[in-house]
Amino acid sequence: MSFDEFGFGDNDSHAQATSNRFKGKTDQHYRVSFGWWELDSKGNLNIDATTPRFVSARRLYAENVGYFLDRGPEFQSFAKGPSKLTIGSIIVEWPVDDDDPEVNINKLLKGKFSVLPWTFSQDKYRELARRHARKPFNNHDLLIHCTDAQYQKMTFDTADECMLREVFESKDKKLVAVKNQLIQQIKGAADRIQGSLAQDLTVDQIRQRLGDTPGVLDAEDMTSDDIDSALMDALG
Repeated sequence: MSFDEFGFGDNDSHAQATSNRFKGKTDQHYRVSFGWWELDSKGNLNIDATTPRFVSARRLYAENVGYFLDRGPEFQSFAKGPSKLTIGSIIVEWPVDDDDPEVNINKLLKGKFSVLPWTFSQDKYRELARRHARKPFNNHDLLIHCTDAQYQKMTFDTADECMLREVFESKDKKLVAVKNQLIQQIKGAADRIQGSLAQDLTVDQIRQRLGDTPGVLDAEDMTSDDIDSALMDALG
């Protein structure tokens, strides 16, 4: 198995079937734009495309190894359970004040925004697809309320406008500078996003990480994202 890119209604039947990353904190509110869009003929992000881009992979989990791509039976033999489909995209987290969904422009102009990969389950993808069908994400931001940080449980709503579009279409010099920063950061995140889903390891690399004590958790080899994702996977 490998990574597959797709969009809402565009080669996403497998997803509809269910670095640093965005991770919500309990009872916190967020406003985000989907930032990963196809490139136009000039190599610029095409925010008028019909769908933001996504990447998916079936991944396996083993203690001392973390998440790695499911490349068949030999790889599956190292895992604690069956592989699961994980989906990722790139979002722009905008500066907001507490639970106020309005973007704080002063903070924005000071560079207080974050471009982050966001990985999630098929269930979240399905809900996002339904919302995009009603209010496309190139015209509306996503409002997120995280109700449980440990398992990344969230409720979604949509804003009346898309801050990414407003920045991209603005002629204001300060916002044009923000736009240029965003484009570079989004392109950089797109180059690295696969690593946010799973490691592409060989059998020998997995064996080396397991060493002589497979099945024993070595905290030094685990990231907090690996541990959190393992908890979420355990709940399905």
